[in-house]
Amino acid sequence: MQNWLRILITVAVVVVAFAVLVAFLSIAIRIAFVLALLAIAYYFFHRALQMRRDRQNWR
Repeated sequence: MQNWLRILITVAVVVVAFAVLVAFLSIAIRIAFVLALLAIAYYFFHRALQMRRDRQNWR
């Protein structure tokens, strides 16, 4: 009986740890995705400003 209890507790701990890991990974992937989008948007914005400045200087 005690062996079954120990196995059940071990399985429960593993399942909880796996669920926490999956949740953490999904949150981390979401944060990384948002940061990448922000970096891409900033890069294009900066390039557009640079092109506008170059065009103004060219005239």
